[in-house]
Amino acid sequence: MRAVRRSGPLISETRSPDRYAFVVTAVSLPTSLGAAVRAEFARAFHAPYEAPICVGANAVLVLLGWWLLPASITSWLFGYHGAHALPLTLLSWMVADVPATNVVGGDARRMAVALNSRAQLLQLLLAKGIVLWLLTAPFCAIVDVAIAADRTDVVTASLTTGIILTVPVATLGMATWVGLILPYKPLPLRERQRQVREAPMRMLRWTLAITAPYVVVPALGMFCLYPLHTWGLPGDSHRVLGHRIAYFWLVMVGSIVMAGAMLFVGYRGALRLADRRKGGLQAFLANPHQG
Repeated sequence: MRAVRRSGPLISETRSPDRYAFVVTAVSLPTSLGAAVRAEFARAFHAPYEAPICVGANAVLVLLGWWLLPASITSWLFGYHGAHALPLTLLSWMVADVPATNVVGGDARRMAVALNSRAQLLQLLLAKGIVLWLLTAPFCAIVDVAIAADRTDVVTASLTTGIILTVPVATLGMATWVGLILPYKPLPLRERQRQVREAPMRMLRWTLAITAPYVVVPALGMFCLYPLHTWGLPGDSHRVLGHRIAYFWLVMVGSIVMAGAMLFVGYRGALRLADRRKGGLQAFLANPHQG
């Protein structure tokens, strides 16, 4: 037995002869949301740097595809069009990865303890969502402001920037449902290959868990953007609300209400789902060989 000091809580762990095996005996969780956000932010920028790497890689892929692929392909692949389409596309792709969904398996030690308390679980889930928002929304908002800098379409620019700052918060709550249904723990490639040889069907489960974010998160984002799809997408200058201030506020308020409803339903549903799957999740998290 030895105490290991991480970037936040003090963790006591027992190492077995198998270097991938561990049994958590004590985990000190943050006592406030602010402390949880700070601990999660520090965790994001320590090995294996999952969140920054995924967010950055997706941003690079979108930018390369946006500028290098033919217009016919980008139109089919990204969906959005017009001057403000790039930041919206960046937003939907940067959060569409495992950091948004694999909230349990990627943080097995702390989540195994947090599952015993709805308040602590909600605190950790919110902290993960806030950190992912900090890694994506401000950057996309800056891109949108830069695009709109030489334009006089202040209404559309303001609307798009506001949506960029609110949509991720709304989608991340429901995105956690994927990780509560299909959690998986990061394992070395050699260990995964060994497990697949023993149980080939595990490959299907891992494939679903890894690819689900690219379907679920963008779909949630499109649902949250329903007011924009109803009254005109930003970037389509011939359709954008007729540049009417009244429509601008209507769409903005509608988007905020939709985001708030999705936020409430998302995290409330996550807590209920965690309660129902508590036994199975804790058994999964406690088993070092089950990835």
